[in-house]
Amino acid sequence: MLFLPDEQSAEQARTELLRWDGSCLSDEGDQSYSIDPRLEPFTSGPWTGEIRTFAVQDADLSHRPKGTDRHSIAHVAVGVRHGTTMVYLRWQGPAGTDPAAALRTGHAAIMHTLGRLPVGG
Repeated sequence: MLFLPDEQSAEQARTELLRWDGSCLSDEGDQSYSIDPRLEPFTSGPWTGEIRTFAVQDADLSHRPKGTDRHSIAHVAVGVRHGTTMVYLRWQGPAGTDPAAALRTGHAAIMHTLGRLPVGG
């Protein structure tokens, strides 16, 4: 959570964090996507911004031990703003065999945390 001097700087910080968050995708190497990356408008109470979601799995799982989820990632991040207050929250966990369910878990965790934050100026 950042408290910035004006709404313009809060919005700039919010968009820069989500842009940086998306840049980590290109660093992951050779992947096959279970659920393609999405960046969508988001509103929850007084908070407005964007939410980024994706689930990814290594393209080559032959070198991974069976029964582990280290080959997959489910990612949910939200960058929102209310006035001069900017919040960036990110959740990551294993996508496992049901990446949509993992993303729902991450979304619920983000919403729970966002709902508990105080609303500043």
